[in-house]
Amino acid sequence: MTGADDRLRARAALVAVLTAAVGVVAHVVAPDTEAFTVVVLTGAVAFGELVELRPPRRTAIPLAFAVLLVVARALPVGEGLAAFAAGEVIAAGVRLSPQGLRARAGVAAARTLVALVTLATFHYVIDGWGNRSRWVVLVALAAGSIGGLAVHEVLVYLETRRRPAPLVERSAELALVTSAMLMAIGYGGVGGDGAMGLGGAAMFSMPLLAAWYSFMHLHSTRRTYDQTIRALSSVPELGGLVREGHAARVAELAVAMGRELRLDRAEVDHLETAALLHHIGHVCLDDPEVLGRPVEMAEVAATGAEMLAGSDHLRPMSEIVATSAFGPGTAPGDVAPERVLAGQILRVASAYDELAGGSVDDGIAARETLFSSPVYSYDVRVVTALDRVLARRESPRRSDRAATAVAERELEDRDAR
Repeated sequence: MTGADDRLRARAALVAVLTAAVGVVAHVVAPDTEAFTVVVLTGAVAFGELVELRPPRRTAIPLAFAVLLVVARALPVGEGLAAFAAGEVIAAGVRLSPQGLRARAGVAAARTLVALVTLATFHYVIDGWGNRSRWVVLVALAAGSIGGLAVHEVLVYLETRRRPAPLVERSAELALVTSAMLMAIGYGGVGGDGAMGLGGAAMFSMPLLAAWYSFMHLHSTRRTYDQTIRALSSVPELGGLVREGHAARVAELAVAMGRELRLDRAEVDHLETAALLHHIGHVCLDDPEVLGRPVEMAEVAATGAEMLAGSDHLRPMSEIVATSAFGPGTAPGDVAPERVLAGQILRVASAYDELAGGSVDDGIAARETLFSSPVYSYDVRVVTALDRVLARRESPRRSDRAATAVAERELEDRDAR
């Protein structure tokens, strides 16, 4: 658990306490109105924005989305949207990230759009079918929650351009939708029976909080694993065997190329780990002076693959590292095709970084070297993917250079006048 996590939980607890206090005041001042319900739901939205489900390697999902279904049952669309937006404003003021007013306003606007779709979908189904029978309520709740999450997924894709996770990796969404429906049923019942109000919604939030706790520990475990892998990746660099930052640069480039070539998410994760550890075998080889010859990269790959194969969890990475020593079409036949492709990606990414040395200026020469290499050295598809990835990276720099040139010309014209 990090200091940032502790601060975030402290702020969430503060929001909960203040919500309870303001809710009591609202109940005393206006006991016969919806003021207490509005205050509690607004505070619950702010609290839910600070407490998130964090699936591994994916964008976090705020628990505020679960509160949305309770808001849908308690308030009309307009009032519900206003309450949710107010909660987002509160959350924007106390959240730790993102930094900056514009970025926080953007997050609040995106979440409010999700709320609008959820509320509108729920009320459209309820009003369109003209009754509140058991199945109508259940369908409306499911449609509203799934519709909102779909919009959230689209917004995340537009921001990150990462391929959506497959259904088998949607346990966080499943936990949120089912718990949100239970909370809404606890609040308003189903089929006209069983309404328990805010107390029922709070009671049925327990499964969601349990899911949050489980995902929190999974996230912590994954973070520790990633930190360990990155620490191991620095060993060859600290020993002076490779350039500083080589593993991190190769991993970043390999991941981008893997996505360009449409590897699935799991294989991209394996590729990233393999790229970080692809020089680990170097530490087990004798110095060139002892060997009487330079160390061959094939030896480094074979030794590293053997080390990684000792762990069942790292076995897919060992196959990627092992196949990176082979040219296109020469890898062992018992290796899965997607793993062979991952190995070729690692081979090209590592070769590019070794030629470029982390320098942008040397990158052009490195690309020309790779393109002019014999066809048996590097996979043409992979080299082409590398070129596309690097071209996208260079576009912002070209725009910056163009903007700088325009500004310089404007200054020259002003001085001339």
